[in-house]
Parts: sequence; C-alpha cells; structure tokens
Amino acid sequence: KLLFCINMLNEGVHVDDISGVILFRPTVSPIIYKQQIGRALAAGKGGTPLILDIVNNFENLYSIGTIEDEMQEAIEFFRANDMEREIVNEHFKVEDEVRDCRILFEQLNETLTASWELMYQHAKEYYLKNGNLNASKRFKTQEGYSLGNWVLTQKRIYNGAAYGTLDDERIKKLEEIGMQWDSVKDQSWNKYYSAAKTYYDRHGNLDVIAKYVTEDGIRLGEWISRLRGVNAGTNRGEMLSEDKIKALNAIGMIWDKNDYLWKSNYAEAEKYYLENGNLNVPSEYRSESGFLLGSWLKTQRKNKADGKLSKEKIDALNKIGMVWENKYNGAWNTAIAEAKKYYVEHGNLNVPQSYKTATGYALGSWVAVNRKKYREGKLSTARISELESLGMDWRTGDSWMQKYELLKLYYAEHGDVDVSQAYVINGVWLGKWLYEQKKYKEQLTVEQVALLNELQIDWDIVSKKDRMWQRRYSEIKGLLDNGTPIEEVRRIKPNGEWLSCQLYAYRNGRLSAEKKRRLDDLGISTERKASN
Repeated sequence: KLLFCINMLNEGVHVDDISGVILFRPTVSPIIYKQQIGRALAAGKGGTPLILDIVNNFENLYSIGTIEDEMQEAIEFFRANDMEREIVNEHFKVEDEVRDCRILFEQLNETLTASWELMYQHAKEYYLKNGNLNASKRFKTQEGYSLGNWVLTQKRIYNGAAYGTLDDERIKKLEEIGMQWDSVKDQSWNKYYSAAKTYYDRHGNLDVIAKYVTEDGIRLGEWISRLRGVNAGTNRGEMLSEDKIKALNAIGMIWDKNDYLWKSNYAEAEKYYLENGNLNVPSEYRSESGFLLGSWLKTQRKNKADGKLSKEKIDALNKIGMVWENKYNGAWNTAIAEAKKYYVEHGNLNVPQSYKTATGYALGSWVAVNRKKYREGKLSTARISELESLGMDWRTGDSWMQKYELLKLYYAEHGDVDVSQAYVINGVWLGKWLYEQKKYKEQLTVEQVALLNELQIDWDIVSKKDRMWQRRYSEIKGLLDNGTPIEEVRRIKPNGEWLSCQLYAYRNGRLSAEKKRRLDDLGISTERKASN
C-alpha cells in the first residue's frame, strides 16, 4: 500500500498499514519532510518502508540530521526513564539506489538540451535589456528557451534545493549580471512586501480587504491576513523575524484589525468633539467621510453597559466628552441646558416656536412639545418641576402667546400693528395670524382681547388695498373740503392718476356701491370727468 500525496494531507492525517510513500513536493523544511515520510514510519512498527523520493528531498542533510538528533533524544529519554525495552531501533540509514543513475541523467540532460553557457548568454542579454534577472518562471526567449525556469533552477541549486553543478566560476558570472540568490521563500516575501509598500504609498495605510488582488495578480489581502495569524501565533509552524516585523510596521501594518477600526472610528469622534465641543451626536449622524458616528457611539454605550468595553477605551472616550446615558436622557439634558441659557437671558420660557439657539438647537419646538405633553399628562413629575424652576408658564406659554410676543415687538418698532397679511417673521406668518384674531374675535378670551387692545389694534377686517384706497380718498376729500378746485387736485400726483383710475372703474362697473357712493359725495361723476 502506497500513499501518494501532492500538496494534500501534509499534516495531521495518518492511514494505517502504509508500506511506503511517493514524494513529489520539494522542501528544505525538516518539519514538512518528517510529515511526508512519517506516513510510512511508526514507533514499534516492523518491516522496511519504501520511500520513493522523486524530488530528492533526502539530499538535504539538515533534514536528515534533525531526524537523527530527535531519534537520539527519544532513545535517551527512554533509557533515563527505565524504558529501554521500548526501543526498537537506535539508528537508521538512507540507501540511495539510484544516485549513479541520476548523475548520468543529469549529464545526459545537459547534452540533449541547451548548454549552461548558451543559457547564460540569453540571461546576459536579458540583463542588459532589463537591468535585472527578475524573469518570470514561464518566461521564454524569442528562440523558445525557458530562461525563467533556468534562472530559477540556478537559484535552487545554489540554495541546495535542487541537484546540479554550480561552481565558483559560474556563481561569479551570474552575480556579474545581477543574479540575486534569495531562496524561493525570500523571493515570495520580497514580492508581497513590495506590493504592500506600493499599496501603503498610495493609500497611506495597509487596511487591505482579504480578497484584495493587485493589478498584477498578487493576492495581497490574503498575504496580509496570513501574516496577522502568524504574528498572533495561530499559524503553527511559521514565525516572523524581528526584521520583518519592523519592516511591516514601517509601512503601517495593521496587526489587529478590530483595534485598528476602533481607533479610526475614535478619530472621527475626536474630530467632532474638537469642532463642536461635545459628543451630543444624533444617532443618524454621518461625518463628512460618510461614517455613521452616531450609530458607533450608540454601540460604545451598549458595549460599556454589557461590560465589553475596556477601561482604556472608556477613559479615551471620557476625554472627548462621551455622554454615557441613553439617547432619551441625553437629549433631555441637552435641551434643558439650552432652556437654562434662554431663561437667564429672558427671565421666562415663552419661546417662539420657530426659535433656534445660537448653536442651532430648535428650542422653541422642544418647549412646545413639552407643553403638549404636559396637557396630555405625558410628562413626569420630575421634569415638570425642572421646567417650572426655569419659569415655565403652562397657561400662557402656548403658540398664541408666542405670536403675540412677536406682534408686540413689531408694535414697539413701528408704533402700530398695521401688518400686511403676507408678513412673516422668524418663520411665523404673523400677518395671517393677526387677520385670524380679528376674524374670530368672539373666540378669544377676555385676557387675549385686552392684550391686543394694548397694541391699539383695529378690529375691522380691512385689506391693505382697501386701507390704501381709504387713505387716498381721505387726502382728496380733505383738499376739496379746503376749497382746492378739482382741476388742481387732478394735477397733484399721485391724486390725479388715482382719480382717473377710480372714474374708469366707476364707469365700467368695477367699484362697489359703497365706493361709488363715496365718490358721488365728492361731487365726482363720469359726466363731470367727460365735460372736463
């Protein structure tokens, strides 16, 4: 029974009664080598295993020597613990039955294929053209020679990973045309590290997704993920040297992705704090970069409540004003702080509904909402007391009083309340509101009527156009009553134009009966206008 393995079942799987193995995977690793031949070897097992080492791994004396050392250590352990009866064999030997044949094949191969000197000349031409010998493994010359594979073979021979002849003279000649003797593993490291550095130079970080592949097909994301596992000790049998760790750190290596993401998100929170002086962030808030900062802060509150947030992170958030209470309480505390500022400045909480603080907080809407909750019995006793301590007046502090305060300010500035129906101030349609007070006067309380009378309100519902008509009519009537001839009145602008318009409207039936009567009282008629 033979077990045939190629890059599969290389560790952790054993099959009973295996007589031998066929090795097709080149390696210089004593660990992998032991895993390969271990299929046919077992403590206390009789018989002689057959190992068909097609790729000549046994020629690596380091691997063989390691196994010999481990075998001697095991023997010493058994003897030290009075278990010598457990020892089956104290030594082993490797018998190479085909070495002479292999040397012959190598010589025959050089005879039948391109000579070393010929391939060297092609390598030299490649170097002169490209400045290096970094030809891909599958690269072929125009003549069809597999130069890439030949260069790789020279490196493997030099590093003891393949059988072949490479004397000092050949080594010198290859080095003169830029040969780098790095092992296959080192070449792989250099390739991936170079790709990682290019990514870092472009993006300023190594925040690479696991599936990321470079333009030239390098699976950089997988490589970065594997290195994290190596550094964390989860990838058995591998380790990173201090030099490699240092080189990776120099280009922003992220060893712990979760920690990196937390610090990046924290930076967004810190930026908001520096700009606004607080972390009162709405749950749906996005930063300029599109980050859902409000949602992230909500998660931190939950993690802290569940005991999943470290003291270090809690302290860091406290430094930038983190609000740990839930959103409902946090929003209330924010609003109360703004309400206190308004109370200190105005002595009350009669806030116009459209009023916003200097920081943009809609305090007027908030006060109105809480007055409504008070009327509906939905406000807690504690919060009622807190608002009343700031001068909240549940009776007059409604939308009517807010609009009255705006009308009062208009009166103080203009000396009247002759407000156009289209007049809007602080988002309040004050003109329309005043019109409605006049129209529905019977629905107002005695106190409300008295307050409006203090502003000398004219309760008659007269449009601005009608008021202008009345003002112009009064001016002309005054002139006529003082003895000014009608002809002279017509020459005074804009009275003449106004009279002409009124007489035209009179003649075409566009005036109300009341206005016609009042024009007749002035002694003005269409006949008189025609005679003049």
